[in-house]
Amino acid sequence: MRTDKKVAIIGGDARQEEVAVILGTHDFEIAVYGFEPRADVPHTKCRTFEDAVQSACAVLLPVPSFSKGASGGATVNGTAVKASALMQALPRGQRVVGGFFNDFIEQYQDTFRLYNVLTSESFQIPNAVLTAESAIEIAIRKLPISLWNSNALVIGYGRIGKILAAALRELGAHVTVAARSADARALASANHITAADCAGHDLDLCLRRADVVFNTVPAQILTGERLLYASRCRLILDLASGDGGVDFSAAERMEIPALHALGLPGKSAPVSAGRILAACVEDYFRKEGLMKS
Repeated sequence: MRTDKKVAIIGGDARQEEVAVILGTHDFEIAVYGFEPRADVPHTKCRTFEDAVQSACAVLLPVPSFSKGASGGATVNGTAVKASALMQALPRGQRVVGGFFNDFIEQYQDTFRLYNVLTSESFQIPNAVLTAESAIEIAIRKLPISLWNSNALVIGYGRIGKILAAALRELGAHVTVAARSADARALASANHITAADCAGHDLDLCLRRADVVFNTVPAQILTGERLLYASRCRLILDLASGDGGVDFSAAERMEIPALHALGLPGKSAPVSAGRILAACVEDYFRKEGLMKS
Protein backbone atom coordinates (compact mmCIF):
# COMPACT_ATOMS: atom_id res chain seq x y z
CA MET A 1 0.00 0.00 0.00
CA ARG A 2 1.50 3.36 -1.06
CA THR A 3 1.86 5.52 2.04
CA ASP A 4 1.44 8.78 0.09
CA LYS A 5 -1.99 7.56 -1.04
CA LYS A 6 -3.07 5.69 2.09
CA VAL A 7 -6.03 7.09 4.03
CA ALA A 8 -7.07 5.56 7.35
CA ILE A 9 -10.75 5.62 8.31
CA ILE A 10 -11.31 4.89 12.02
CA GLY A 11 -14.93 4.23 12.95
CA GLY A 12 -17.85 5.24 10.80
CA ASP A 13 -21.08 4.32 9.08
CA ALA A 14 -22.61 4.56 5.62
CA ARG A 15 -21.28 8.12 5.26
CA GLN A 16 -17.71 6.90 5.56
CA GLU A 17 -18.48 4.16 3.04
CA GLU A 18 -19.38 6.84 0.52
CA VAL A 19 -16.21 8.80 1.37
CA ALA A 20 -14.17 5.64 0.78
CA VAL A 21 -15.84 5.09 -2.60
CA ILE A 22 -15.17 8.67 -3.72
CA LEU A 23 -11.58 8.76 -2.47
CA GLY A 24 -11.03 5.47 -4.30
CA THR A 25 -11.80 7.23 -7.58
CA HIS A 26 -8.78 9.46 -6.85
CA ASP A 27 -6.55 6.37 -6.40
CA PHE A 28 -6.38 6.62 -2.62
CA GLU A 29 -6.01 3.28 -0.85
CA ILE A 30 -8.37 2.99 2.12
CA ALA A 31 -7.46 1.26 5.39
CA VAL A 32 -10.36 0.85 7.81
CA TYR A 33 -10.75 -0.03 11.45
CA GLY A 34 -13.86 0.00 13.63
CA PHE A 35 -16.56 -0.39 11.01
CA GLU A 36 -17.53 -2.82 8.28
CA PRO A 37 -17.90 -1.23 4.84
CA ARG A 38 -19.98 -2.90 2.13
CA ALA A 39 -18.23 -5.60 0.16
CA ASP A 40 -18.19 -3.41 -2.96
CA VAL A 41 -16.32 -0.60 -1.18
CA PRO A 42 -12.59 -0.90 -1.96
CA HIS A 43 -10.69 -1.13 1.34
CA THR A 44 -8.23 -3.02 3.48
CA LYS A 45 -9.62 -4.09 6.83
CA CYS A 46 -7.04 -3.74 9.62
CA ARG A 47 -6.83 -5.84 12.78
CA THR A 48 -5.76 -2.88 14.92
CA PHE A 49 -6.19 0.87 14.65
CA GLU A 50 -2.40 1.19 14.86
CA ASP A 51 -2.09 -0.83 11.65
CA ALA A 52 -4.69 1.37 9.99
CA VAL A 53 -3.01 4.69 10.80
CA GLN A 54 0.56 3.52 10.20
CA SER A 55 2.14 5.57 7.39
CA ALA A 56 -1.23 7.05 6.38
CA CYS A 57 -1.20 10.48 4.75
CA ALA A 58 -4.45 11.31 6.59
CA VAL A 59 -6.73 9.87 9.27
CA LEU A 60 -10.51 10.32 8.92
CA LEU A 61 -12.71 10.13 12.02
CA PRO A 62 -16.52 9.99 12.28
CA VAL A 63 -18.62 13.15 12.63
CA PRO A 64 -19.08 13.65 15.55
CA SER A 65 -15.67 12.14 16.21
CA PHE A 66 -15.80 11.19 19.88
CA SER A 67 -18.23 9.80 22.41
CA LYS A 68 -19.07 11.75 25.53
CA GLY A 69 -16.35 11.22 28.06
CA ALA A 70 -13.69 12.91 30.11
CA SER A 71 -10.74 14.20 28.07
CA GLY A 72 -8.58 11.38 26.71
CA GLY A 73 -10.97 8.74 28.04
CA ALA A 74 -13.51 9.50 25.32
CA THR A 75 -13.57 6.97 22.49
CA VAL A 76 -13.75 7.37 18.73
CA ASN A 77 -17.46 7.00 17.97
CA GLY A 78 -18.42 3.44 17.15
CA THR A 79 -15.13 2.00 18.42
CA ALA A 80 -13.30 1.26 21.67
CA VAL A 81 -10.32 3.38 20.59
CA LYS A 82 -9.56 5.96 23.28
CA ALA A 83 -8.66 9.48 22.22
CA SER A 84 -5.44 9.31 24.24
CA ALA A 85 -4.37 6.06 22.57
CA LEU A 86 -5.12 7.43 19.10
CA MET A 87 -3.04 10.54 19.69
CA GLN A 88 -0.13 8.43 20.94
CA ALA A 89 -0.23 6.30 17.79
CA LEU A 90 -0.02 9.23 15.37
CA PRO A 91 3.22 10.81 14.16
CA ARG A 92 3.75 14.52 14.66
CA GLY A 93 2.18 16.55 11.86
CA GLN A 94 -0.42 13.88 10.98
CA ARG A 95 -3.53 15.14 9.20
CA VAL A 96 -6.66 14.33 11.21
CA VAL A 97 -10.10 15.05 9.76
CA GLY A 98 -13.25 14.93 11.89
CA GLY A 99 -15.84 17.00 13.70
CA PHE A 100 -16.81 17.94 17.25
CA PHE A 101 -13.25 17.48 18.52
CA ASN A 102 -13.23 17.46 22.33
CA ASP A 103 -11.00 19.61 24.53
CA PHE A 104 -8.44 16.83 24.83
CA ILE A 105 -7.97 16.68 21.06
CA GLU A 106 -7.99 20.46 20.64
CA GLN A 107 -4.87 20.71 22.80
CA TYR A 108 -2.99 18.90 20.03
CA GLN A 109 -3.54 21.70 17.51
CA ASP A 110 0.20 22.41 17.41
CA THR A 111 1.14 18.72 17.23
CA PHE A 112 -1.16 17.48 14.48
CA ARG A 113 -2.89 19.09 11.51
CA LEU A 114 -6.46 18.95 12.74
CA TYR A 115 -9.27 19.75 10.32
CA ASN A 116 -12.73 20.14 11.80
CA VAL A 117 -15.24 19.88 8.94
CA LEU A 118 -17.79 21.71 11.09
CA THR A 119 -15.82 24.91 10.52
CA SER A 120 -16.57 24.66 6.80
CA GLU A 121 -19.65 26.36 5.39
CA SER A 122 -19.45 23.94 2.45
CA PHE A 123 -20.24 21.21 4.98
CA GLN A 124 -22.58 23.08 7.31
CA ILE A 125 -24.98 24.51 4.71
CA PRO A 126 -25.80 21.35 2.71
CA ASN A 127 -25.87 19.37 5.96
CA ALA A 128 -28.47 21.85 7.25
CA VAL A 129 -30.55 21.20 4.13
CA LEU A 130 -30.51 17.45 4.82
CA THR A 131 -31.39 18.06 8.48
CA ALA A 132 -34.35 20.26 7.56
CA GLU A 133 -35.56 17.78 4.95
CA SER A 134 -35.32 14.90 7.44
CA ALA A 135 -37.09 16.88 10.16
CA ILE A 136 -39.99 17.59 7.82
CA GLU A 137 -40.16 13.90 6.88
CA ILE A 138 -40.39 12.94 10.57
CA ALA A 139 -43.05 15.57 11.21
CA ILE A 140 -45.16 14.38 8.28
CA ARG A 141 -44.89 10.80 9.53
CA LYS A 142 -45.58 11.55 13.21
CA LEU A 143 -48.24 14.26 13.02
CA PRO A 144 -51.94 13.42 12.84
CA ILE A 145 -52.43 16.61 10.83
CA SER A 146 -50.86 17.95 7.65
CA LEU A 147 -48.10 20.54 7.73
CA TRP A 148 -50.19 22.49 5.26
CA ASN A 149 -52.26 25.02 7.20
CA SER A 150 -50.61 24.02 10.49
CA ASN A 151 -49.05 26.45 12.96
CA ALA A 152 -45.34 25.66 12.95
CA LEU A 153 -42.90 27.24 15.39
CA VAL A 154 -39.17 27.20 14.61
CA ILE A 155 -36.95 28.13 17.55
CA GLY A 156 -33.64 29.54 16.38
CA TYR A 157 -32.77 31.13 13.03
CA GLY A 158 -29.32 29.82 12.26
CA ARG A 159 -28.44 27.68 9.25
CA ILE A 160 -30.98 24.95 9.99
CA GLY A 161 -33.67 27.32 11.22
CA LYS A 162 -33.52 29.45 8.07
CA ILE A 163 -33.76 26.50 5.68
CA LEU A 164 -36.42 24.74 7.75
CA ALA A 165 -38.63 27.81 8.13
CA ALA A 166 -38.49 28.50 4.38
CA ALA A 167 -39.32 24.87 3.52
CA LEU A 168 -42.26 24.76 5.95
CA ARG A 169 -43.60 27.99 4.47
CA GLU A 170 -43.41 26.48 0.97
CA LEU A 171 -45.46 23.53 2.24
CA GLY A 172 -48.21 25.91 3.31
CA ALA A 173 -47.56 26.01 7.05
CA HIS A 174 -48.12 29.19 9.05
CA VAL A 175 -44.54 29.62 10.26
CA THR A 176 -43.29 31.65 13.21
CA VAL A 177 -39.59 31.96 14.02
CA ALA A 178 -38.56 32.61 17.63
CA ALA A 179 -35.05 34.03 17.99
CA ARG A 180 -33.13 35.96 20.64
CA SER A 181 -31.23 38.11 18.16
CA ALA A 182 -32.98 41.22 16.86
CA ASP A 183 -30.97 40.83 13.65
CA ALA A 184 -32.27 37.28 13.18
CA ARG A 185 -35.84 38.40 13.76
CA ALA A 186 -35.39 41.24 11.27
CA LEU A 187 -34.06 38.79 8.66
CA ALA A 188 -36.98 36.41 9.23
CA SER A 189 -39.42 39.28 8.79
CA ALA A 190 -37.64 40.33 5.60
CA ASN A 191 -38.17 36.77 4.37
CA HIS A 192 -41.93 37.14 5.01
CA ILE A 193 -41.90 34.92 8.11
CA THR A 194 -43.52 35.98 11.38
CA ALA A 195 -40.82 36.60 14.00
CA ALA A 196 -40.98 36.64 17.80
CA ASP A 197 -38.54 37.07 20.65
CA CYS A 198 -37.22 33.75 21.96
CA ALA A 199 -37.40 34.99 25.55
CA GLY A 200 -40.30 35.85 27.82
CA HIS A 201 -43.96 36.26 27.01
CA ASP A 202 -43.54 36.24 23.20
CA LEU A 203 -42.40 32.63 23.20
CA ASP A 204 -45.20 31.61 25.56
CA LEU A 205 -47.77 33.04 23.15
CA CYS A 206 -46.14 31.22 20.23
CA LEU A 207 -46.26 27.93 22.12
CA ARG A 208 -49.96 28.38 22.86
CA ARG A 209 -50.69 28.49 19.12
CA ALA A 210 -48.20 25.91 17.84
CA ASP A 211 -49.26 22.56 16.38
CA VAL A 212 -45.64 21.54 15.88
CA VAL A 213 -42.39 22.92 17.30
CA PHE A 214 -38.90 22.53 15.83
CA ASN A 215 -36.10 23.51 18.20
CA THR A 216 -32.62 24.21 16.81
CA VAL A 217 -31.12 25.96 19.86
CA PRO A 218 -28.71 23.84 21.99
CA ALA A 219 -29.82 25.34 25.29
CA GLN A 220 -32.67 24.51 27.67
CA ILE A 221 -35.31 26.70 25.99
CA LEU A 222 -38.37 24.52 26.49
CA THR A 223 -38.30 24.02 30.26
CA GLY A 224 -41.05 22.29 32.19
CA GLU A 225 -42.52 25.67 33.10
CA ARG A 226 -42.53 26.81 29.50
CA LEU A 227 -44.04 23.56 28.24
CA LEU A 228 -47.19 24.40 30.25
CA TYR A 229 -47.99 26.75 27.36
CA ALA A 230 -47.59 23.95 24.76
CA SER A 231 -50.51 21.77 25.86
CA ARG A 232 -52.10 21.82 22.37
CA CYS A 233 -48.82 21.02 20.62
CA ARG A 234 -48.95 17.72 18.74
CA LEU A 235 -45.18 17.25 18.28
CA ILE A 236 -41.91 18.80 19.45
CA LEU A 237 -38.85 17.93 17.38
CA ASP A 238 -35.55 18.87 19.02
CA LEU A 239 -32.82 19.13 16.39
CA ALA A 240 -30.24 20.73 18.70
CA SER A 241 -26.93 19.02 19.39
CA GLY A 242 -25.75 17.79 22.78
CA ASP A 243 -28.50 17.52 25.37
CA GLY A 244 -30.85 19.58 23.21
CA GLY A 245 -33.19 22.27 24.39
CA VAL A 246 -36.25 20.40 25.69
CA ASP A 247 -37.10 19.06 29.13
CA PHE A 248 -38.14 15.64 27.86
CA SER A 249 -39.16 14.35 31.29
CA ALA A 250 -41.59 17.23 31.68
CA ALA A 251 -42.91 16.72 28.15
CA GLU A 252 -43.57 13.06 28.93
CA ARG A 253 -45.41 13.93 32.14
CA MET A 254 -47.56 16.39 30.22
CA GLU A 255 -48.13 13.84 27.44
CA ILE A 256 -46.64 16.15 24.82
CA PRO A 257 -45.00 14.06 22.06
CA ALA A 258 -41.33 15.09 21.97
CA LEU A 259 -38.39 13.60 20.09
CA HIS A 260 -34.68 14.42 20.21
CA ALA A 261 -33.71 13.91 16.57
CA LEU A 262 -29.90 13.84 16.44
CA GLY A 263 -27.67 13.08 13.47
CA LEU A 264 -30.48 13.12 10.95
CA PRO A 265 -28.42 13.39 7.73
CA GLY A 266 -26.42 10.27 8.57
CA LYS A 267 -29.57 8.34 9.48
CA SER A 268 -32.03 9.39 6.79
CA ALA A 269 -29.79 10.22 3.83
CA PRO A 270 -26.38 8.63 4.55
CA VAL A 271 -25.23 8.55 0.94
CA SER A 272 -26.01 12.23 0.40
CA ALA A 273 -24.42 13.06 3.77
CA GLY A 274 -21.37 11.03 2.78
CA ARG A 275 -21.05 12.93 -0.49
CA ILE A 276 -21.14 16.23 1.39
CA LEU A 277 -18.43 14.97 3.75
CA ALA A 278 -16.37 13.61 0.84
CA ALA A 279 -16.52 16.98 -0.94
CA CYS A 280 -15.07 18.66 2.16
CA VAL A 281 -12.34 16.03 2.44
CA GLU A 282 -11.50 16.45 -1.27
CA ASP A 283 -11.25 20.22 -0.85
CA TYR A 284 -9.01 19.80 2.21
CA PHE A 285 -6.80 17.28 0.41
CA ARG A 286 -6.37 19.69 -2.51
CA LYS A 287 -5.28 22.45 -0.15
CA GLU A 288 -2.85 20.02 1.50
CA GLY A 289 -1.39 19.00 -1.87
CA LEU A 290 -2.67 15.42 -1.64
CA MET A 291 -4.87 15.88 -4.72
CA LYS A 292 -4.57 17.93 -7.85
CA SER A 293 -6.86 20.94 -8.17
